[in-house]
Parts: sequence; C-alpha cells; structure tokens
Amino acid sequence: MAKLISFTKKIDEPITVALGLFDCVHEGHRKLLASAKGLSKVLNAKLCVFTFSNNPAALFNRDEKLVNTFPERVGLLEQAGANYILYTAFDEEFSQKAADVFLSDLLKSDIRGIVCGFDYRFGFNAEGDVGTLARFCNANGIAFQYQPQVVYKNRKLSTSLVKEYLANGDLRSAFECLGRNYFMDGYVTAGRGKGKGLGFPTANIETEPDKFLPKQGVYAGTAEVECSIKKCVINVGARPTFNDDEVIVEAHIIDFEGDIYFQKLRLTFNTYLRPIEKFGTELELVTQMGRDVERARK
Repeated sequence: MAKLISFTKKIDEPITVALGLFDCVHEGHRKLLASAKGLSKVLNAKLCVFTFSNNPAALFNRDEKLVNTFPERVGLLEQAGANYILYTAFDEEFSQKAADVFLSDLLKSDIRGIVCGFDYRFGFNAEGDVGTLARFCNANGIAFQYQPQVVYKNRKLSTSLVKEYLANGDLRSAFECLGRNYFMDGYVTAGRGKGKGLGFPTANIETEPDKFLPKQGVYAGTAEVECSIKKCVINVGARPTFNDDEVIVEAHIIDFEGDIYFQKLRLTFNTYLRPIEKFGTELELVTQMGRDVERARK
C-alpha cells in the first residue's frame, strides 16, 4: 500500500518524485511512472508520485471533469508501483506559489531523482518548465529525466484525447490509450424501483460530482460486488420512457440477488451496446432490456 503524504510533510527516506496531475494514468503516464520506478531502483530510493487531491479546473470555474477521481487515482498509482503519494489541493494559495518556491518546498524531503513529462509546467502562471527543473536538479545534485511525447493514432496521447474517445462512445480507442478499461467507483443509493418492477432490478450509483462520464447510452460491463465480479448492463443517462431527464448511472447485475445499498461498487465498462431510447410501452422496454442482458452475457 502506498502511503498518502501531505505536501506540507517531509519524507525522510530517499525518494524519486514523479511530477504531474496523472488524471487518468494513461499509457503516457504509465511510461513516465515506469521510468521513475526504474530510476528509483538505480538510486536505491522509493517512488513518490506528486498529484492534486482535487480538480484544479474548479479554481478557474472551468467545467472539466476528471476521468479518475483522487481515490481512484490513488489505486492506479499504487498499481504502477508508487510507494508514496504526495498530494495537495490546488487552491488559491497553491496557484500563487512561484516555481522556485514549489521546488524549495520539495527539497524538504530527501529527493534523489525527479521525473516529469516533456510538457510539464508548474508554478504561478505556469512559469516553470522542463528546463527549469533540469537546471534545479543539476544545481542540487538530483538526477533528472523527462518522458518524451507519446502519440496514439498520430495524435498526442493526453487526458483530453481519452475524454474525446469516451464522449464519442469509442471505448476501444479509449481503452488503448488508458491501457485498461474505463471504470468508476461509487456507492449504491436507493432509486425509484422502476427496474425491479420490470424484472430488472438496478443498482443506482452515486458518483463524485467531478467524475467524467462516457457517452450516454447502454453498456455491457462488470460489477465488483461482494468480493466477486459479475457481468452487468450499465445505463448512463436519462430515462425518457418514464419522462425522467436526470442523468444517472445504474447497473443491472446479471444473476445477482442481494442487498447492496450503501455499499461501494466498481463498474467497469466493456462494450457500448446502444444509445438511450424512449420506448412507447413498458413491454417494449422490457423486451429490449432482455436483449441487452443477453448481449452482456456474451
């Protein structure tokens, strides 16, 4: 398990720091983290990943969601080999921090190496860049590496590109960029019971407000529930058949019966099945749901 350490605290043992937001830990991030892990071994240090615990876009009133929330990101960074996760909130105070002050704060800890992406920027007005870091590391006897640009289909691999694919329902491309399937964690909340009344009970998932959702539609996927993985049909969007315009996430877990209210659930998306539709009758809806379940089984 990686140790969560506030940016205000000191890490006493030797560390190599990987710098970035690592919003969705895509394949470019994974290459960076692999480089940082390799450098850590050479330097006999632990791998420490710096990230933000909130959504930086919120400070600038930008409506930009996160592909992975902070808790989800922590798990992904642990899987990538992080021993420490150094975190802070990107708030007004931090946004005003000059680049040299940020680097000075880093030196509280026993830093042996620093790794970042080729386009990493930091400090007030993004005044610091890779050149700034290189000079800082050279002056302080710290090993430095940067990850060159990674491309996918002749485009820069980025969180924005992942979001574009998810928004278009192109799961295959999104998954190839991520190196894994898209997933979301959330707690099961009480719904209106419409699905249960139709013979297809659903678990309503309360997601974080900052969570980026894929294209509205019906998906085949899996649900991690009660220490097992079950196939499921996931609905992301409104319920027009019932004149309900609220966008929700709900999942019908196939061949599962049990009370999972208020439990944490992970939904993993595998295949986009179809768009949201308004059916003329409940019978038409039930018939289609049956088809969705059969496709998800396969």
